[in-house]
Amino acid sequence: MINSLFKELVRPYLDSAIEFLKIRAVIGYVSGLRAFRRLILTWCLLVFCLMLLAVGLGLVPVLLCVLTSWTPATKTVIGVLFAAIYIIVPLAIVLRFFSAKRWMKVSGAEDMMTHVLAKSRRTPSEESDGD
Repeated sequence: MINSLFKELVRPYLDSAIEFLKIRAVIGYVSGLRAFRRLILTWCLLVFCLMLLAVGLGLVPVLLCVLTSWTPATKTVIGVLFAAIYIIVPLAIVLRFFSAKRWMKVSGAEDMMTHVLAKSRRTPSEESDGD
């Protein structure tokens, strides 16, 4: 009798404590994911910069414009197109791949947060109905 009374008195607090710990775990997971994402982003940017250095950002269009017999207007258009490709394409890839929303979805953190938050928003009467 005392045991069941004790369980009934402690149960709401215990359930709340467990939900709080789950929320803290999700926060820690998301923080770790954010740090990992930044680390990967830094490494990718480093590799990208090294590739640009190795290839020589201006080497290919300059050689193409110097060694061909095109008109100056055509050479200018080709130079601008190469510059746009060198800047816009990698920027679009990096922005798309490293969006926080994509990382939340790929890592499963979005589902975990939805599950924990939905469970923590339920009222105690809803939880007792489910038992």
